[in-house]
Amino acid sequence: MMQNGYPLFSVLMSVYKNEKSEYLKQALSSIIDQSVKPNEILIVEDGPLPNELREVLNAYENNSRISVRRIKLSKNHGLGYALNIGVREAKNDLIARMDTDDISVHDRFELQLKAFMDDINLVLVGGQIDEFESNIGNIVSQKSMPCNSKEILKYAKYRNPFNHPTVMFKKKAVLNVGNYSNIKGFEDYDLWGRLVTNSNNYANLNKVLVHMRIGNGLYSRRGGIKYLIRYYHLRKRLKKLLLINNREMLLGDIFMTVNAIVPVRIRKILYKHLLRQS
Repeated sequence: MMQNGYPLFSVLMSVYKNEKSEYLKQALSSIIDQSVKPNEILIVEDGPLPNELREVLNAYENNSRISVRRIKLSKNHGLGYALNIGVREAKNDLIARMDTDDISVHDRFELQLKAFMDDINLVLVGGQIDEFESNIGNIVSQKSMPCNSKEILKYAKYRNPFNHPTVMFKKKAVLNVGNYSNIKGFEDYDLWGRLVTNSNNYANLNKVLVHMRIGNGLYSRRGGIKYLIRYYHLRKRLKKLLLINNREMLLGDIFMTVNAIVPVRIRKILYKHLLRQS
């Protein structure tokens, strides 16, 4: 199905109780203001929400010219579980991911749709992100990803090869490899591992598609023993897929072990100066 010369697509979001209503408004506004708009915004409410978040969702559901559809879960299950349901429930085969505290650039969806139209075999298209603190005028770094499938596959051996809030993918392709799992913190990386080992038709655009909000919470979440255990679990799954070999698994585990046990202030320096472009 087409609309104004472009394929129909859904935007998939998950929201839970601790998110900020003002950030949610900005995220939704960046979808509504796109040069090419979705015909469905699908929001999975991952557990009961406070009044201020429900009011924002009610306002968009009642007043937006784009269909806003909500799936309400009785309790909080986690991002992977919520997105797994969202993918299965989406009305369109093309699904764009969007986080509830980020801001998409004005022509993000148009650029991704053109990529799918230019190559009908593509199953996933991501892009680059700017990272900002406090407000969108305070860009502090850029998280760049390789663009072609060969470089993406190489990159995936050690790091997540797609910026999750930027991706647009084909529902059928994601369902064919098992959909999102619920490995907290690695829901997307686990999915991409299965996807890139089952297809070579994926890409990242060499353009910033999303302005991503970051704070000190980003660095504290990416450390600690629980985080490290989940990472080891992910790496075992990647090895089982034959995405990595024993040597690559060991090297990745060593780096992440160091990253997880250093103090948060040191981890912040590592991310900003080694893993990002300032």
